[in-house]
Amino acid sequence: MGVLRDKARVVNADPNEGDGKLRIRDTDFAFQGNFGLMVEPSENTRFGLRYLTKTKIDWKDKPRFGGLGPKWQYSAGFSYASNVATEATRSIELPISAQYKYGLGLNYQMRKDLQLGAAAEFLYEGNLPVKQEEFFGVDQVGGKYQNVSISIFSVYGKWTF
Repeated sequence: MGVLRDKARVVNADPNEGDGKLRIRDTDFAFQGNFGLMVEPSENTRFGLRYLTKTKIDWKDKPRFGGLGPKWQYSAGFSYASNVATEATRSIELPISAQYKYGLGLNYQMRKDLQLGAAAEFLYEGNLPVKQEEFFGVDQVGGKYQNVSISIFSVYGKWTF
């Protein structure tokens, strides 16, 4: 039987705002492994990492947030994709490889029905050698893309009615 009961506390930087919290509860039947690590370098800073083994669970409850302050939400993330393409399968038209992605986000609740936000993402792939045996009738094309990276910036608004 799978039981999901999770609570988290967020210490706000402004002591006048109060602490934030997250709560979720649900049950279903499945087997799963859960491994985690929490690092607290100072009283006001915590970093956590959690790994859940793959399983199929049908959770119906939705997370409930509270006390995070009425206006601002911040987010950050990192991902690594290792099996995108190999040197043998990489095309010269779309040179992709292992990808490191870093992201930051900011959301501002202007009114109950209006949110504004901004995000930035940086994707780094490094140096990418390419080689194709036949390319539009030419016998061989080869070369190297150096320090491949992409920066993505976005600004958005969400109006609910």
